[in-house]
Amino acid sequence: MNDESFRFGAYRLDTAKRELEHEGQLLALTPQVFDCLAYLVRHRERAVGRDELIAAVWGRAEVTDTLLAQTVMHARRAVGDSGGEQGMIRTIPRFGYRWITAVQTGAESPAEAESAETPVLAPPPVETAPPPDLPAPIPMARPARRWQGALLGLAIVTVAVLALAWFTRQAPAPAVPVSPAIATSDARPVLVLPVAVPRLAETAWVPLGLMDAVADRVRAGGWPVVPSATAVALVREEALRADIPRLAREAGAGIVVEPAAERSAGRWQVRFTLHGAADLPASVVADAPELLDAARLASDRLLALLKREPLPDQVEADPDRVLAEWVQRIESEFLADRLDAAAVLLDTAPPAVRDRPELKFQAIQLDYRAGRLDQAGQGFRALLQELTPEAQPLLRARSLIGLGSIARTRARFDEAEPLYREAIALLEPLNQPGHLGTAWAYLGVSLGSLHRFDDSTAALGRARAILEGTGDAFGVAVVDAGFATMAADRRRLAEAAPRLARAIARFERLGAQAEANGLGIALAQMHRELLDHVAALAVSRAVWLQVRDQPSQRLYPMAAAVHALALIDDGQLDEAGRVLDGIEQQEGRHDEAYQWRQVRYARGRLLLELRRPAEATPILAALLGDAAAIPGDAGAVWRSYLTSLRAQGDDATARQQLPRITQWAAQVDEEARLHADLIQAEQHWADHDPEQAYRFYEAALQAADRIGVPLEIARVAGSYGNALISDGWLERAATVIGRVAAWSDRDFDCALLEARLHQSLGQAGPWRTALERARGLAGQRPVPEALISEPLKNALSNRG
Repeated sequence: MNDESFRFGAYRLDTAKRELEHEGQLLALTPQVFDCLAYLVRHRERAVGRDELIAAVWGRAEVTDTLLAQTVMHARRAVGDSGGEQGMIRTIPRFGYRWITAVQTGAESPAEAESAETPVLAPPPVETAPPPDLPAPIPMARPARRWQGALLGLAIVTVAVLALAWFTRQAPAPAVPVSPAIATSDARPVLVLPVAVPRLAETAWVPLGLMDAVADRVRAGGWPVVPSATAVALVREEALRADIPRLAREAGAGIVVEPAAERSAGRWQVRFTLHGAADLPASVVADAPELLDAARLASDRLLALLKREPLPDQVEADPDRVLAEWVQRIESEFLADRLDAAAVLLDTAPPAVRDRPELKFQAIQLDYRAGRLDQAGQGFRALLQELTPEAQPLLRARSLIGLGSIARTRARFDEAEPLYREAIALLEPLNQPGHLGTAWAYLGVSLGSLHRFDDSTAALGRARAILEGTGDAFGVAVVDAGFATMAADRRRLAEAAPRLARAIARFERLGAQAEANGLGIALAQMHRELLDHVAALAVSRAVWLQVRDQPSQRLYPMAAAVHALALIDDGQLDEAGRVLDGIEQQEGRHDEAYQWRQVRYARGRLLLELRRPAEATPILAALLGDAAAIPGDAGAVWRSYLTSLRAQGDDATARQQLPRITQWAAQVDEEARLHADLIQAEQHWADHDPEQAYRFYEAALQAADRIGVPLEIARVAGSYGNALISDGWLERAATVIGRVAAWSDRDFDCALLEARLHQSLGQAGPWRTALERARGLAGQRPVPEALISEPLKNALSNRG
């Protein structure tokens, strides 16, 4: 028994097999009841909150307490418990639930262990026998940590997008002590709009900079405030600017603050017009000699009204007023995405201000947003040497989050985890729910990438609860994207794709097009793996049209690579070549080497499709110089490389790669081992050793069936099926090829495979249908001449 199998009383719960047994009898449970029971058992050392449990079971927050209570009730009944007895699942009033009965975990019986370690040949899905004396498949080792999988760079793309999102949405550290958060349902989130001010050179920073200062002041007073980046994104949409009620709905805000500032007789007057607050005055007004002081006083008066406290008459002078103004000036340029202007301000700030940690942090932000990750990482590490947990806990926490985001962007998830945990420990005592929710969200994404799914679900659920409570619609979209990424990492692509599409739609509603584009790249990859080439091409084209004229965008290379691959899948080879020709001229503008590896992989794939293996070989070989650094589909790179070698008659070099491939796969995961087995099978078949070839083919086929990803099934079934047809094992070929029937109307290779099977079986009608499908899907790819021959004239004898 492993750590996914638990015994309590007469019950045995196996979370890997998703089975609950009572005295050896299998009990039927709905997926939600099983997930609820499993989550409580796994986390039996503590109480589990309702929001966390909802996130773990349903992956979303919009689940009623009634549905949760019913699910817990069914979970109790399944294990002989009840709400009255609560002998196994205890209700924790006003919080959640806890598993309280003793649980045993221990070794499986020898029979069980042997069965788990040595899978036997699965029976075919149709009533045909395999070839006589078919060798047993190779025993599969248990899955190792899965840092790379066949989903090409999805986790890397997603974490890169979400890491960038953090830098585009987080406000500067408050200049005042924070107050305890408002613990009441009356705390309606506030949306602060850009400040209306006369247009003068010296006030250019005011609309966004002062808006952010006001939002930060209200947030520091303990009231939930919509992030400034969300406000800026919403008002960019012209139709929304004058529609205050719709703005409030889109932002999830209860109160909208429309600020205005005007200077008269040497004093600044700041006025807040309030919308959606019938129980409050229509406006709040304050004046002072300095603009920031007037805004701070108006913000304090707004807070007093919200909290039903006396209005303050004055505000204490800010001893760091000069620093505060420079921070807000730079922040206004960040909010407007004017990085060049922000760089000028950082360079021209007075030395006394420039050397302060707050401005050093903003300089690091600039490096990160400009794609200079090495410089940003060095900056964070240097800044952390200056910041102590006692004196600057918030800025230190934000620096840790930033350093963790760089580690995540480079797929160093194990390095990111302790950075986020330290940041969370610093943020927990502070009233900084936005930063705290962000840290939990990014910890959750990192844990998911490490395949610690329960821990990931708990962290993401915690993040969603915090961010929803602050009215942070942007942060909630980040969490939803994290849940989608985790579902994809678990290879639940049919579930992950619509989740990711919803997160993208939410980002688009918030005007966060850069984030929507980045996640669109990941969604296109999901559709490719689902063999939905029409959807993949539609999504990748939409993203490419957005970014193709902006080569400075950080995900520009990946967008080009994924679009080129989608075009290749669709048979548009000339267009794929044009995309790659254009992007390759830009290499060197980005330091994200993993993105350029994907561009080069796409070029290698294209050259193989164009029957130019001699040109593809050196490109693919260079990628394999550091196989561990290839994000995503490293197995496909290996397979393409050996294919290119064999196409040139260099079987000896191909054969020499097998030990390297086996060693690589052993360090990754089951999907990598699937690729290794498939590559071994193809090489043995090329070496005229069918016994060994079929042994590896069967192992790869069983793994593909377990993983359940259409692209993987099609890869194995295509290669194995063609080998069986060539050797005359037509009944077994029909069994194997039958797996791809669902995709033969949308995938060229699957259609060709069906056409060859029907041709070999002498089935003229189905052959014509499959051949016409293949022709319709071919694009610029040739249909093999051998497939055009009438079936009855060259049907093979069936050895099966």
